[in-house]
Amino acid sequence: MKLLARWSTAVVVAAAVFAATWWLCVPVSGLSETAGLRIASGAATLVLVVGIAWANPPDLMDYVTGPSRSEKNYRISWHWLELAQKRARLNLVYQKLVDHAFAELVQPGRLMFNPPDQMQLGHKERVEVRLTRTLTLDAELLKRLRGPGEPRIEDIPTAPLMAVTLKSENGGFRITTFSDEEQRVAQDGITTWEFDIRARKRGQQILSLCVSLRIPVPGQPLQHRSIPVREAKIDVQVGAFALVGYMMADWRWAVATMITLVGTVAAVVALFHP
Repeated sequence: MKLLARWSTAVVVAAAVFAATWWLCVPVSGLSETAGLRIASGAATLVLVVGIAWANPPDLMDYVTGPSRSEKNYRISWHWLELAQKRARLNLVYQKLVDHAFAELVQPGRLMFNPPDQMQLGHKERVEVRLTRTLTLDAELLKRLRGPGEPRIEDIPTAPLMAVTLKSENGGFRITTFSDEEQRVAQDGITTWEFDIRARKRGQQILSLCVSLRIPVPGQPLQHRSIPVREAKIDVQVGAFALVGYMMADWRWAVATMITLVGTVAAVVALFHP
């Protein structure tokens, strides 16, 4: 309320100065109306500026206790803005370094993997993933494959250090890994990852194959950036023979089946031979 009264007073005084100045310039002094309006407007503007400063006085306690809360918040916001700008510049430099490392290390290569298209519940099959950093070893990629799946060969960017993972979604497969996830890939050689997969659920299951380029992070040699490459799907179908195979492959099924059979036989014997 006090602020509104100050503003009203400043506006009224500016209007009064305008009227008085115009009266002195035109009727009294005999100046033209245009000149009188200019002089009166200038005087009123000056008075209004002074009035605005008077209507919004600074907090005198700031001179005693230091900056106000709003000023502190402004300084904090400016500090965070500077930090954000510095971080953006560092991220830009970091990205340039990563791009440079990527250009220096990555080159075209070939990927071979042989996941089966179909399986039976309880059956186990071998999946092999092979990588080479050259485009001339397709014949070697296909030699002595242990898995029965149809081999697929694709172009892929390669780096000296790569990683391969094979994962099952929703527990549809039991996967046994025989290779380190991260391995070196020689310039003119072949690096192999091997997995055994056993189908545990019927229906369409997802088997995810992920091949990653390991690009070292500038300044942090133990950390790497990864690039996912491939996802394969396997359709699992089940039959009576597959179900028996699954029961025999899993000792828990075998034990449960034996207990059930023994209990059934005992119950029948006790029924007919009390």
